Amino acid sequence: ATPETPKDIVPFYTQPRVIVPSVDDVEAAAGRLFAAGSLLPIRRVTRFDEKPGAKGLPGFRGIWCETESKDDLGFLILTPNQNRFLLWARQGYFPALTSEGIEPKVRDWYARSVADHLVSLDFRVPDNLPPRATERSLPDWMELYPALPPAAVSDDAKLIEFLMMHRELHMGQCQGVTGFIPTGQTIAQWIDAAPETLYTTPAAATLQSMFKTLSDAGQSRAVINPLTRVGFDSLHVGAYLYAIDRYGRVRITRGNPASLVDKPALSHALVFPGEPVLAAGWMTIGALDTNRVVTMVSPYSEDFACSRYSPTFRDDVTMGIDRFSVTMGHLFASLRAIGIPYDEVLIQKY
Repeated sequence: ATPETPKDIVPFYTQPRVIVPSVDDVEAAAGRLFAAGSLLPIRRVTRFDEKPGAKGLPGFRGIWCETESKDDLGFLILTPNQNRFLLWARQGYFPALTSEGIEPKVRDWYARSVADHLVSLDFRVPDNLPPRATERSLPDWMELYPALPPAAVSDDAKLIEFLMMHRELHMGQCQGVTGFIPTGQTIAQWIDAAPETLYTTPAAATLQSMFKTLSDAGQSRAVINPLTRVGFDSLHVGAYLYAIDRYGRVRITRGNPASLVDKPALSHALVFPGEPVLAAGWMTIGALDTNRVVTMVSPYSEDFACSRYSPTFRDDVTMGIDRFSVTMGHLFASLRAIGIPYDEVLIQKY
């Protein structure tokens, strides 16, 4: 949460969120959680869907559950778009609480308009255009879909050429190679040395642009569940992007790293939407008899390790990816914990 976040809203950002694919799944998720009452005794349920707007958060929707515990732990049940409202509030609404010259009634009116627009996406209401902050004399940084900053690198062909010129890995004792198969001892060292640094999401404008691209393409961000061994063995052979959250959970989704600039609709930043991660990159899954194995891992992530919108892009590519390479230890720790094989895995930068 930011310093401007009202104290009564801080728990909405610091306590767990249960993200369900759509509004149709909210009741089913709530029912399953309530059925587990003996393990998770729920003291009170507040349904902001029925009466939108928490105190200090006008327009907010979702279900808030308080459980019986000495720490008063609670959790939210949200759709991806309801979670998007929380992300927008942190970056576009709360800073406006302390900004001079912003009329509170107009500010709160816009917040409710943003919530209504995201509800329309949940219910697939056609021709419902997003509200514009500037049309209400509000600053452009409050926009739900702010304009992207100018790209520091806009020529895709030159970008790929530049990346290929810096394919050599420089990490630990691995210097000046474009790919190698690590020993089990090397991977064990990476796991032990993996830093606990949390990498934050891209700037608000970039993140919201990703959501808008997804929405304009007529797609919804279906929930990506944490990877399991059973789920892994059911996957198709091919390339996937991965991300590891602060709890060590790994999620992957299908991608196409062959042309690095043509991102899949779902990017690293949307795998754990708006949340910081311990690691992100690409992996290739291959077949071994009837089972699946990880055959290649790359630490490349334009969302976390570098960004073409950053003026430091060239430094990020030449040095930042090498520093980010050590985060692969988190991936191998997560794969090991759920029994996914990665023997003979090839390590590459791009």
